[in-house]
Amino acid sequence: MLMSAFDPKRTFGRTGRKLGDRMYFALSADDLMLYVFPTITALTDYCEGCDVESGGWLFWDQSGAPLQPRFTEPVHRSGRVA
Repeated sequence: MLMSAFDPKRTFGRTGRKLGDRMYFALSADDLMLYVFPTITALTDYCEGCDVESGGWLFWDQSGAPLQPRFTEPVHRSGRVA
C-alpha cells in the first residue's frame, strides 16, 4: 500500500502492532459504509491509495479525532478508468 501512517499530530507508524486497544474508523464515500480496523496496517492494506488521495475515504481514531493520510510514495495511476 502506498499510504503511510496517519498523522493528526502523532505518528503511529506502519508496524502492524496494536497500540493498546485502539480502533481506527474509515468511512467510504462511495458506499457510505463505516469500517473498523484494529491496526493502521489493516486500514492501509484495505483502503486503496488513489481513492484516499481523491477524498474517497475519511478517517478517525477511537476518540473521534480526524486522521489525515500521509503518503510516503506517489500514487501511481494506470490511466485506465473502469
